[in-house]
Amino acid sequence: MTLCYTLPNFLVLTTLIFLTVPSHQQGLPNCGRSAISRIVGGSESAPNEFPWMVHIQAKYWDGSWAPCGGTLISKDWVLTAAHCLFEVINAKLTLGAHDITNTSSSLRINVDRWAFVVHPSWYAWDVENNIALIRLPFSVSPSVNIQAACLPFVNDPDQVNDNVVVTGWGNFSYAAGSGQSPVLRKMDTTVVSSLGMDGECQQLASVGPFSGDNVICGDGSLQRHYCYGDDGGPMNYYNQEWDRWFVIGVAGMGDPSLRCFQGTDEPNVFVRVRGYLNWIEGVTGLKATTRTSTTMQTPSTTTNTTPNTTLPTTPAVTVYNRNIDACDWPSNVAGCNNI
Repeated sequence: MTLCYTLPNFLVLTTLIFLTVPSHQQGLPNCGRSAISRIVGGSESAPNEFPWMVHIQAKYWDGSWAPCGGTLISKDWVLTAAHCLFEVINAKLTLGAHDITNTSSSLRINVDRWAFVVHPSWYAWDVENNIALIRLPFSVSPSVNIQAACLPFVNDPDQVNDNVVVTGWGNFSYAAGSGQSPVLRKMDTTVVSSLGMDGECQQLASVGPFSGDNVICGDGSLQRHYCYGDDGGPMNYYNQEWDRWFVIGVAGMGDPSLRCFQGTDEPNVFVRVRGYLNWIEGVTGLKATTRTSTTMQTPSTTTNTTPNTTLPTTPAVTVYNRNIDACDWPSNVAGCNNI
């Protein structure tokens, strides 16, 4: 499935479809595309399966280093956790990697602390607001192994029980001294409720308090946990309607102890990206957009999937015109001319 649907010629005169396009990432209109069609206890991902993954090696004032994950959200910006940049003086970013020990197929970028933008309301070890951005020193070009993930829509649902994938290079083995995984690993889980201040996640997590408006949680049963080194990485959600991957969460602090492997059922706690879209827009210019429902229209009758039948007039909306087999309004929408 692509952004603009293509039908056989004999169906050209049937209907018009109005679709929203996740075009707030104007620099990379093909966000969320994976080369693969559709972590503790997790499995190795396929190369290029999650091409927005960024490996971060953060250097501290005392000369020590620590690993984190990040998500490429445009050609100029990486999304990560605020605690990953706390007291960090510079960082080495690796884009397009599967095996981080193999430098031949990846892009290495050095950034200093002036490129870091930490959420202004975050304080040390706060669960909410644990989100940050890194500005790249130059724009990266999309390729099969470097793509941006899509940001969620402002009005996305809470996604309770939705299937998600957690990805990272963090600790993954019981073996003493095994350290971080050299290859990107993935872990399937589902979203658990963090509604209000007393949802299922708040009751089971050993951190908090926090609001479900700003935090999203993944089921941590069956040893499905992110651990040390997975911090800052994404909760990936595949939206079948758009045929795209969205980053809907940013991983909190990974546990470096064996407790991460010892059968705790505590949920995985992520910052909910949806709650910070306005802040991201203010820093990066990536537009926060509202998802508009699909409307079907025929020459004789109109069938609406929602009561709202008004044609949106924002630049985030395009119209697919089957009469000309193209997207014709507005003409400057990112993505429609890049399929």
